[in-house]
Amino acid sequence: ARVRQAVAFALDRPAIISNIFAGRAQLGNDEVFSPAFPGSPSLPQRAQDLAKAKQLLAEAGHSRGFAATLTTEGPGIFSQYATLVQSYVGQIGIDLSLDVESTATFYGSGANQPWLTVPVGIVDWAARATPEQLYQSAYTSGGIWNSSRWADPTFDKLANEYEATLDQASRFALAKQLATVQQEATPAVIAWWKDAVYSIWKKVHNLEPNGSYFLDLTATWLD
Repeated sequence: ARVRQAVAFALDRPAIISNIFAGRAQLGNDEVFSPAFPGSPSLPQRAQDLAKAKQLLAEAGHSRGFAATLTTEGPGIFSQYATLVQSYVGQIGIDLSLDVESTATFYGSGANQPWLTVPVGIVDWAARATPEQLYQSAYTSGGIWNSSRWADPTFDKLANEYEATLDQASRFALAKQLATVQQEATPAVIAWWKDAVYSIWKKVHNLEPNGSYFLDLTATWLD
């Protein structure tokens, strides 16, 4: 976990958003609750801290750093992101080699899906309407797309409680607990959430953002 945290603290997230998205993205905080989800918790935002990152590596027994291969898809924003990650973690002694594969090769099919098996990877997740659709498949022990292979019984228990809870205040409290457990363990570095940009006719009112690319028109009205 300390190595994963070190990577998280090595990244300059505002610079990544500026370089790749021209500012059209939100800061990620290494937990699954996008700012677009109602009731997303507010945890202290992680920022670049190279001294802290080096200290974490040393505590993990890697004071001289280490070498690894980072696999992702390309060309596109993910190969660009991989290059930035390579540069940032190089400053704390992690020597990353990049393996940029075609999208078809990286995601594969059947028993051959490299994105689920590579030691270090950057994967592309499409938008989801609710946080449950992200964490149940990607971060619970039995998640079908748990590419990090992280397994935490506390997170699993909280995830099931969150999904079964209807009271809004209770859901907000559980969301904060889930986010805290995930951020501490850092099974994935979630550095950004890409904005979805819409063109809206001036007669359309109350079109609220949500976690999905689909339009929720239940509260929308026209002049």
